Amino acid sequence: MGKDSHIPAGSTPWPPGDWFLDWTSSVDLIAVERQEVLVRGNTAFQEYEIFVGALWGKTLILDGRLQSAEVDEFIYHEALVHPALVAHPDP
Repeated sequence: MGKDSHIPAGSTPWPPGDWFLDWTSSVDLIAVERQEVLVRGNTAFQEYEIFVGALWGKTLILDGRLQSAEVDEFIYHEALVHPALVAHPDP
């Protein structure tokens, strides 16, 4: 790590703004800047939030944990569409 990689105690390692933070382990953090909250609420089963992230587009949060984002769409598209096309007799 370079000499500038140290973050002094009490300082914030990212710029001011509305940030969603998801600690994935005791040492790993996902930080996504919210540009616009589209919806936030509760169902009988979970807390939900959908917001527009600065880099990730529409982002789904369930019970305070990142679930998926618009930037991930291509991954789900490939996994869902290709098996159906291969199985179809005349795609």
